[in-house]
Amino acid sequence: AGQYGNVQIDDGQDESFVRMYDTDLDGIVDLSELPRVLTRNAGRARPFNLRSSNYYLENNRLNSPVRRLLDGNRDGNISAEEALAARAVLHGRDANEDGLITRDELREDRAAEEVPMLSRRISTNPDSAVALDNVENWTSVLYSLRERYEAGQPLFPDSFRFPATLFAQLDQDGDEKLSKTEVAELATLPEHLSVELRFGENDAPLVGEIWICDELREAGVTADLADDASRVVVQLGDARVDLFAVDAIDGNIRQRAEQQLAQLDTNQDGYIDKLEAPEDSPIGQAFSDYDADADGKIYPNELAAVIELQTSAAAGQIRSRVGFFADALFNVMDANGDGRLTSRELGDFPALVARLDRNGDGKLGVNEIPECMLVGLVRGDPQQDDNSLQPPRATLTVDESAPRWFKAMDRNRDNELSAPEFLGDSEQFQQLDANRDGYIDVSEARRESASSASK
Repeated sequence: AGQYGNVQIDDGQDESFVRMYDTDLDGIVDLSELPRVLTRNAGRARPFNLRSSNYYLENNRLNSPVRRLLDGNRDGNISAEEALAARAVLHGRDANEDGLITRDELREDRAAEEVPMLSRRISTNPDSAVALDNVENWTSVLYSLRERYEAGQPLFPDSFRFPATLFAQLDQDGDEKLSKTEVAELATLPEHLSVELRFGENDAPLVGEIWICDELREAGVTADLADDASRVVVQLGDARVDLFAVDAIDGNIRQRAEQQLAQLDTNQDGYIDKLEAPEDSPIGQAFSDYDADADGKIYPNELAAVIELQTSAAAGQIRSRVGFFADALFNVMDANGDGRLTSRELGDFPALVARLDRNGDGKLGVNEIPECMLVGLVRGDPQQDDNSLQPPRATLTVDESAPRWFKAMDRNRDNELSAPEFLGDSEQFQQLDANRDGYIDVSEARRESASSASK
């Protein structure tokens, strides 16, 4: 852990190491001084670490690629007519013609890499998230709450919507104001929503039990598990929070060791010698740590032992990052949060615009687009940090219970057939579309196949 990790401290570092950690100046680093060694660079050594970013907070609605594409007359709003045209406009960006629209296909500069959600931060803005069990400055938390909920003004009893009783729970003196001391009570309140994550249980879904308190549930707050069981979509009124989990710990240590051996064992004699280990590589820099029997050769079992040691340290660290999506409107349209816009979701867009039109002018304004936050929790190598803290790409899985003819027609593998995908005529399509929603789903296809088989 900390500065030195699993790399052996060489002779040139001995004296500086002792000077740094020998607090009682007795010339040695003993057990009483060991905690300071282990918590060096504490941000990476803690079992749980949280950072937040507000990089996209101010522009993910105005600069939404979806909004800019659909706002045909550039008046800053999406009218009912523009909403009706959304399907045709966005399908024009369907580069691979699979009937699904991804963020990459809508990106205006496709060559540009999207800024990682967590690598950049506007320090003058308030925090987007706070780990309540590790707050050193509650004044900063109070500032963040005021900025988020009241544009920098004092908080009022109706400032918090979810839950509505939160202010009263914190306002201990009943003066309808919140001090930093009262805000600190947040750390003592019971949770309002919890999500169980099962890291390291290979045979179990990554996301376990989801619990919402009665007050939030009665207020209409929902938390739905995605099909791949690694994401949860929380709906808080018009706002949305997407929570995803990634277990970056690879449990197949022997396979990893053999892969490293294959990469470095240039003469294929079954081991790595000093000439084969690049000087700037982890193995080259700490060859003796890997070479357990000091025979000048590193075999797969010796590689596996070091990998297991490194993995055991990373396996005990969970990192959480909270930020905002780059394209808020895309995420509002993406009802199931799988990172793709289906034909159904595009067809539902006019109704979505009508629902979000708070001022009733028949248009969707920039400020009427709900905010969308992203919460990632990752177990794994801190050195990979933001690389692994990205939402997992949804996998396209075919419902194996679907009839063969259905699977053959379902070109984009979204488990429903649109009219363009269906190879029959319009009359046959309408007969199969029992609920008249404009799509043939798997249950409707199975029903037809069962009916045909019984004849």
